[in-house]
Amino acid sequence: MDVLTQQLLNGATTGMTLALIALGINLIFGLFNFVNFAHGAFYVLGGYLAITAMSSLGMNYWVALVLVAICCGLLGMVLDFTIFQRILGRDPNESMILTFGLALVIEETIRLTWGPTPRNIRSPLSEERVSFLGLYLNAQLLFALIGSFVVIGLISLLIARTTFGLRVRAMTQDFEMAQLNGVRVKNLSAGVWFLGAATTGLAGIMILPAFTLETSGILPTAVMAFAVVIIGGLGSMWGSVVAGLLLGLSTSLVEAYLATGMTDITAYSLLLIALWLRPQGLAGKKVAA
Repeated sequence: MDVLTQQLLNGATTGMTLALIALGINLIFGLFNFVNFAHGAFYVLGGYLAITAMSSLGMNYWVALVLVAICCGLLGMVLDFTIFQRILGRDPNESMILTFGLALVIEETIRLTWGPTPRNIRSPLSEERVSFLGLYLNAQLLFALIGSFVVIGLISLLIARTTFGLRVRAMTQDFEMAQLNGVRVKNLSAGVWFLGAATTGLAGIMILPAFTLETSGILPTAVMAFAVVIIGGLGSMWGSVVAGLLLGLSTSLVEAYLATGMTDITAYSLLLIALWLRPQGLAGKKVAA
C-alpha cells in the first residue's frame, strides 16, 4: 500500500509538472502556430540556476524559487525578441527545426557551464515527510503537486479575467481580426513568452529537489509536454491538467508494477490511442468538415 501511494504521488506530481510546462507550449502554439522544442530548456536551466543561486550566492530555496523563475521568464522574452519574432507566421516546420537546434545549443552550453554530472537541488522540503492517514509522503512532491495546481489556477484566472487574457483569447480565436482591433503582436508575444518560460522554470525548481537534474532533459521534457498538449486538446488549460495526470499516473504505475524503462513507450502509446479515439484531444473542440 505504501508503494502504491508513493507511486500515485510521484505520478500525480510528474503529471501536474508536465501540465504546468505544457501551459506555455499551449499558449505559444495556440497563438502563433509556433512549435518550440527548446521549451524544456527553461525547466532544466531553472534547476541549474537555482543550484548556483543557492550554492554560490547564498540564497535560500524560497528566494531562489522566485528569482530564478523571473530570470527564466526574462530569458524567454530575450529569445522571443532576438530570434522567435523573426519567424512568426512562417511555416511551423521552420520553428521546429530552429528550436530543435537551439535546444541542442542550450544543452551543450549547460553541460560546459555546470558539467555533465547529474546534480541535486537542496530544498528544506527534500528530506521532510508528511504524515497522512498513517502514510509518510515526501513533502517536496506534495509541494510541487499543490504548487502546480495553484499556479495553473492563477494563470487560468489571468487569462479569463484580465485585459491581457482578453487579448490572448482574441488572438487565439482570430489572429488577423485581433490585430485590426489594436492588439500589438510584439507586446503580447513578449508577455506570453515571459509567462510560459517563467512557469516552466518554476516547475523545474519545484519538482527537481525530489529527483535528479540532468543536462539531457531538455528535448525529452519538451516532447512529453507536447504529448500532454495534444492529448488534452489545443487551447484547453484544464484539458492539459487531465492529460498530464493521466500520463503521469500511467507511466509511474507501469514503471512500478510492469517494467522499468517503459516511460516513453507508455507515454507514446497513450498519445497514439488519444489521436486514434479523439484527434481533437480530451477537451478540444471538433473542427467541422
